[in-house]
Amino acid sequence: MSLINDMLKDLDQRQGQADGAAPRPTTGAEIRVTAPPKARTSPLTLTAVAAVVVGGGLLMWNTRQKSEPAPAAPVVVATAVPVEAPKQAVAPTPAPAPKPVPAAAPAPKLAQTPVAAPTPPKVVAEVKPAPVKEVAKAAPKAEVAKAEAPKPATPTKPAAAPAEPPAKAVAAAEPAPAPLLNVKVTSPQQRSDNLYREAVGLVQQSRSAEANRSLRLALAENPANHAARQLLANLMINAGRQPEATALLQEGLALAPGHAEFSLTLARLQVAANKPDDALDTLQKGMASAGGDADYHAFFAALLQGQNRHAEAVPHFITALRSDPSRPNWLIGVGISLQATNKLNDAAEAFQRALDGGELSNDLRQFARQHLQQIRERLGQPN
Repeated sequence: MSLINDMLKDLDQRQGQADGAAPRPTTGAEIRVTAPPKARTSPLTLTAVAAVVVGGGLLMWNTRQKSEPAPAAPVVVATAVPVEAPKQAVAPTPAPAPKPVPAAAPAPKLAQTPVAAPTPPKVVAEVKPAPVKEVAKAAPKAEVAKAEAPKPATPTKPAAAPAEPPAKAVAAAEPAPAPLLNVKVTSPQQRSDNLYREAVGLVQQSRSAEANRSLRLALAENPANHAARQLLANLMINAGRQPEATALLQEGLALAPGHAEFSLTLARLQVAANKPDDALDTLQKGMASAGGDADYHAFFAALLQGQNRHAEAVPHFITALRSDPSRPNWLIGVGISLQATNKLNDAAEAFQRALDGGELSNDLRQFARQHLQQIRERLGQPN
C-alpha cells in the first residue's frame, strides 16, 4: 500500500472520529418609663379650702362670743398650714417656685350688742384642714391661678451666626467649578486596539496611506500589538518596501521570539532577497509555534527540497496535505521528493492525483505528466 493512501486513510479515520464526537424577630416587650404627672391644683379644691378656713374662723369666734362679754370687733387672721403631700417622682425639669400667697383677708365685722368690757387682745386662729392629695394655700383664685401656672422659660438667645457674605462677593472670591465632562480614560493597549480597528476599516476602503499612519500610531501605543505589526508589514510588502517590512518583522520577533506568522512572512522576504539559508533558519526557530499550520510546513518542505533535503521535506509535505489532500502544488511537491528518494509508486500516485484534480496551470500539468511518464518507464508500466 502506498504512502499517500496510508495518509489518506488515516485522514478519513480522523474525519470519521471527528464526525462522531460532538422579618426581624421581636426580642421582647418594650418597657417605657414615663415620669409621673405633675400635681395640679384644681380650682374646686382651692375654693373648698378657702371656705373651710373662713368657716372655721367664724365658728370659733361665735363660741367665744357666747362665753365672754362682747369684745370689740376681733381681727381674725387665718393662715392655712399645709400638710405635706406624699413624695412623688420629680419630673426631669423642676417647675419654677410659685410666688408666696398672702394671708387671707380679715373676716367681715358682725353686728354686736355693746357691752362695757375691756378690749381683749387680738386672737389668731389656725385652721388645719384634713389631709388631701393636693394642698393649696388659701388665696384668691387669681393669685392661685397665677401661682399654679409655671413661669414660661426664658428663651435663651442663640449665638449670633456670623454674617454671610453677599452672594456676589462669594462668587467673586471662589471661581466657578468647571463643567463635568464625560471623559473615558483608556489604556495604551485599548488605544492601540482602537487604532488597529480603524486601520482595518481604512484598508477595506483602499485608503492604504491613512491605514499605514494609524498602524504606526497603534504600534507606538503598544509595540506588542502583533496584529497591527503584521498588517503594517503586509502593506509595506504590497507597496514594494521590503527592507522596511523586514526590519519591522525582525523587531517583532525580538519582542515575540518564534512568532509563527512573523517567521513565515520574514522567511518569504528572505527567499525573495536570495537568502534561503536565513529563511530556513527563521522557519526552524518558529516551528514550535507553527503547530499544524499547512502553509508553514509546505513552505519549509519546499525550502528543504530546494537544498536536495528530500527525505526531510516529505513529512512536512504530508503534514500540509492532511489539511487539504487535493492541493495540487503540494501533491506535485511531495511527488518530486518521493521520486528523488526512489519511492516511485508513491510518487506516481502523487502526480496522478495532482492531474486528476483539474486545478493545475498548463505548465504544472505538463510538468506532472513528464514526471509520471518517467516513473512508469522506470517501473516498466505502460503510459
